[in-house]
Amino acid sequence: MTQHSYYYERILNGPDQLIDKVNESVTLLEQVADTFDCIAVTGVSGMIVGSAVAVRLRKQLIVVRKTIANCHAEQLVEGEPVDSYRYVIVDDCVCTGRTVRRIREHLKGDHASTLLYDNYGCPSLSSLPTPTKSETCSNTSN
Repeated sequence: MTQHSYYYERILNGPDQLIDKVNESVTLLEQVADTFDCIAVTGVSGMIVGSAVAVRLRKQLIVVRKTIANCHAEQLVEGEPVDSYRYVIVDDCVCTGRTVRRIREHLKGDHASTLLYDNYGCPSLSSLPTPTKSETCSNTSN
């Protein structure tokens, strides 16, 4: 039996659901693809879907690390364009809004929207600059 990460196994339930989440997210973002230049992610929850979505949409990926301690990174933010840009944050859900606020604090570009790929079982695109407290989930790791 193959052991996968807690997140991959518990939240995404394996490769089939991951593929579904990526496809659903791409379909949703294709409708507004001309309104943003980059996909911004942080942590495993953002990277696991966000990196695949960025590749499929041919958008630049920006990674905002939670910390650079004990990792191979030399910078807290990687992949940020030099020129002005608009970005969509890709994450699983919003619990407290802390993740979205942290990404926004570290990026110079304009926050176009946030894609929540597991917002009560289906992806949703929010144009809210900062998620409200009512946008919650049971995962408290944000």
